[in-house]
Amino acid sequence: MTTDDRYRQAQAALDAGDPGSAVALWRPLADAGEREAMYRLGRAYMYGDGVNLDYAAAHRWLEAAAEAGHAAAQKEFGKLYDRGWGVEQNLNKALEWYQKSAEQGYAEAQHNLGAMAYFGLGQPKDVTQAAIWYRRAAKQGLAVSQFSLAALLLEGDGVDRDPKEAATWLEKAVTGGYAPAMVNLADLLLSGDGIAPDPERAEALLIRAAAQGQPQARFRLGVLALAQGDAAKADPVAALVWFTLAADLGHEEAIKAAKRLSESMSSDSREAARAQVATYRQTHQTSR
Repeated sequence: MTTDDRYRQAQAALDAGDPGSAVALWRPLADAGEREAMYRLGRAYMYGDGVNLDYAAAHRWLEAAAEAGHAAAQKEFGKLYDRGWGVEQNLNKALEWYQKSAEQGYAEAQHNLGAMAYFGLGQPKDVTQAAIWYRRAAKQGLAVSQFSLAALLLEGDGVDRDPKEAATWLEKAVTGGYAPAMVNLADLLLSGDGIAPDPERAEALLIRAAAQGQPQARFRLGVLALAQGDAAKADPVAALVWFTLAADLGHEEAIKAAKRLSESMSSDSREAARAQVATYRQTHQTSR
C-alpha cells in the first residue's frame, strides 16, 4: 500500500466516523518520519480522537512534526504550552511556536497571536498588533478572525473606527456560519451604523444565531418582541419565550427579564409561552 493510499483510506475512515482505523493507518507513516502523519497522530492523542487522550504522546509526535516544519503541528504544539496540557504552561514557548506557524501563513496560528497580543498574554498588551494578525487570518477566510477584526473596527481599538468595514468582515463571517458574527451584524442592521438598516434581516440573523445556542441572540429577540414598549406591536408571549431560552444558557439579564415579564402576565399567556419553549427545546435539543 502506498503512502497516498494510506492517507486516502485514513480519510475515508474519518468520514465514516472511525478515527481508530485512521490512527492505525497513520502510525506506520509516523514511525517512518512522515511529518503529516506525525502531526495527525499527535493531534489524535491531544484530543483523544481514536486513541486514549495522552498529552505525553501528543507532545512527542507534535514536537517531531513541528521541528520538521509542519505549520499545523507548530500551531498545535504551541497550544500545548498555551493551555498547559501535559506540560507546565509556558506562554513564551506558545508564542514561539505560534510565530513559526503564523510566518508560514497558517491562519489559526495568526489568530492565536492576535488574541495573545490583544489580551497581553506572554507579552505586553498590543491591540494594534492584534489587529494586524487578525487581519492576516481574516483575509484567509478564518471566521473567528473576521469577527474579531470587526469588533476592533467597531470599537476603534487599535485601528480607526470603521463600522462600514466592520460590516463587510461580519458579512464574511456570517457566510462562514459563525454565530457570534450574526449577532453583531444584526445589531448593525438594527442601528444602521455603517450599513443600511434592515430590521427584518436582523431578526432572521438573530433567529439563526439563537438556533446555534447564542444566548445574546435569544435575549435580543426577546427585546425585539417587546417592540420598545409599543403595546400595539409588542408580543409578550414571544418575548417570554426568548428570554426563557436565553436564560437556559445562563444569560443573566434574560433571567431577570423572564422573571419580571412572567410576573406581569396572565396564567394563560405564561402557559402559552411554556408550551412554545418546550417545543423549541425539543426541536433544537436545547440544554437547560
